[in-house]
Amino acid sequence: MAIQLSGFNFFVPLIFESRPGMSAEDYGFVSAAAGVGALLATFVRFSGREYLGHAACFAVVLGDALLIQSVGMLPSIGLAFAIGFGFNLSRIRIRQGIFERLTTRQESALWGARVTLAFRGVNAGAPLFFGLLLMDQTPVAQSGVFAAIGVLSMGMAVPICLFFSKRAWGHG
Repeated sequence: MAIQLSGFNFFVPLIFESRPGMSAEDYGFVSAAAGVGALLATFVRFSGREYLGHAACFAVVLGDALLIQSVGMLPSIGLAFAIGFGFNLSRIRIRQGIFERLTTRQESALWGARVTLAFRGVNAGAPLFFGLLLMDQTPVAQSGVFAAIGVLSMGMAVPICLFFSKRAWGHG
């Protein structure tokens, strides 16, 4: 998931910068929409609605795939909202799944530290990797890499984790 977040923060400004007639202000609106989506996702409750984690992943993949297209400002804001909402909803569901299965405060503290370390480590290293990967590439290549990140992380890896976490722990 950290790769998806890093990809959004790294690639979307580059994509918007390369679009004719777009500005940093436009990217600011798009980024703010993703933030509002992420904030609103914190109000969703999962009880009895396990499908929401998978639906959230789909929203991110669809948002990533369409945001790289030359769509207008209003659709871009809507897509960024969907990306932020779906990303944070998935993140919350995964963390909830982890902590539901822990029985002691020590386990919770240990897993909380592990999850935070992994997320922050990938979030810090991914932009460096992206920069090295895209040296001297065109904006079209940047868009393709961003879409691929969404498909691989939120379209495949996270749903697989959600599926197997239910199976491994006797749910579903």
